[in-house]
Amino acid sequence: MEAINLSNLHEKNSRFRIIAGADDRLIDFVYAVDSLDAFDLSAGEKEVSGYRTKAITTEYVKALYVEFEDKTALIIAAQDNDIMQNYDVFNQSIAVVVNNQIRDEGKKNGIRLLAECDHETFCSICVAHTWAIALVNSIELDDAFAIQAQNSFKHLLSNHKTIVGGNPFPASKHLEYFSWIYYVELRAIREIIEMTNEVKLHDVATNSAHFPLLINCLDEEQLFDLQFTEIICSDIHPEYGQQSIDNILSCFPEKGRRLDLIKLDLTQDNKLLEQADVIIANDILEHFHEEESFDVLCKLWARTKDLLLIHVPFEEIPTKAYGHLTSFNKEKLNQWASKLHGCENITDKYAYVARESYDPCFIDNFLFLKKSR
Repeated sequence: MEAINLSNLHEKNSRFRIIAGADDRLIDFVYAVDSLDAFDLSAGEKEVSGYRTKAITTEYVKALYVEFEDKTALIIAAQDNDIMQNYDVFNQSIAVVVNNQIRDEGKKNGIRLLAECDHETFCSICVAHTWAIALVNSIELDDAFAIQAQNSFKHLLSNHKTIVGGNPFPASKHLEYFSWIYYVELRAIREIIEMTNEVKLHDVATNSAHFPLLINCLDEEQLFDLQFTEIICSDIHPEYGQQSIDNILSCFPEKGRRLDLIKLDLTQDNKLLEQADVIIANDILEHFHEEESFDVLCKLWARTKDLLLIHVPFEEIPTKAYGHLTSFNKEKLNQWASKLHGCENITDKYAYVARESYDPCFIDNFLFLKKSR
């Protein structure tokens, strides 16, 4: 059998799509295919011309892990060809599920590079799985991402209305988890801010811009009668957020209120971090090393006119796959808040806004920080 170069499978066979990644990604090459038979080796683990292969089968993925000489590749195909038609599955939550299942299989099969999945590999697997689904449905990758974004946002809308309607649910998936974050923060703004009809909000590191888009698409009752005079969202990669905005608003053209999305690098000193009555930073601080993370918190506080809302996940060890570099707990959050000049930590005072949440300790992951008068 002729040796196959793992770096150019997409050049030798048009059924392969290569996923770009950083040079230091743990898995050297990640590919999407319509079916694993595109790779001319059996799915079982065996030695063929110096290759070592291992089949990885999960609920949503059929994959092949390949080692040859000093290079590795992960080839991903979709388990279910009809998954794109399943609104409850084909949304943003599936990325985390797919990665966790592949990581678990890596641990089970002694594949260290999968078990210790880094952030670059995590992102590559997300893209590869979506691309594999696009291939079997004969559509472009951008169209598959658009459907996934629209499904995700429809879930967020539905989730928020369910919570407001007094029907709590567990945060068992990524979207449900963030639905609770957004609900608690909107409640907090309503309870804490005095002028609820004149709120300028800045959602920092907005990623897919879900929170500002959600605000745009809710009616007054679902927003607890809050009125936002201006909504700013920023990110270091604004092109991703802009694509998300375009995809989602194509489903809700009547809700097409303009969103200002700006490029913002929180590690740099610049005036693009506009002052706002309320600044929101959800799951951001854990993506920096500790000293830089606290510096980012100080920058956010300096530009806050009235209220800074922070949410972070609690971890004993930062999760590399998610790009986390710093871990947090309640004590650490409160210590950091106490170092901010002119800051009143009112989180415990308003803990009742999370009373209905799925977890009585959910409020511990937040900081509600108000400027002292």
